[in-house]
Amino acid sequence: MKKYTDLYDNLVIVDCRFSYEYEGGHIEGAVNLNTKSQLEEHFFSATRSTDRTIVVFHCEFSAQRGPRMAMYLRNRDRELNIANYPRLNFPELYVLDGGYRNFYATQKDRCEPRNYIEMNDNQYHLECKNGMMRFESNFTMKRQRSRSVSWLRESSVKASLIDRGVTPYHRPQLTKGGPLPRGSLLSRLRTRSGSDPTKPVFPKFEITQ
Repeated sequence: MKKYTDLYDNLVIVDCRFSYEYEGGHIEGAVNLNTKSQLEEHFFSATRSTDRTIVVFHCEFSAQRGPRMAMYLRNRDRELNIANYPRLNFPELYVLDGGYRNFYATQKDRCEPRNYIEMNDNQYHLECKNGMMRFESNFTMKRQRSRSVSWLRESSVKASLIDRGVTPYHRPQLTKGGPLPRGSLLSRLRTRSGSDPTKPVFPKFEITQ
């Protein structure tokens, strides 16, 4: 990833899995954050330059924990910048396509240690149960739905955030020797026809050989 540093100042990979999953093997340089408080402390507690910062979220499959953490960061960022709309501290948010499972299957040499512990590993049954209970209490559907609807109403009143030139299934790729995906996630948030309008689709981030 270092070869793309001319296109961004900071690349933050947020591993949203539980501690035992992260410690058992993670993408090199990734930071383990799996609660709202950890997320806020890491991104908003200290004064830091956020210019050209890309934040990539993932969990095991990037199906639940990663996207929900990304959504929370976006909502919180919007709240903190409500007086400066449409400014965002972190406009570039992505979700790693396929999560750690897919990344490990194709690029285990970039993981430390080179190992993969599944969330449902029997050896960590109790840790998994407790972790899911904490996560669900932290991200209740009622609260998430309320915040998502509020965010969508606010954005629809002030400006359209839909990039009509991007198809709903666009997936930017990061390939060796290829360009880094550009453009604000804010301009790419969109909903699929016939799907729940309170669940925006985050651009997928792929790292391939």
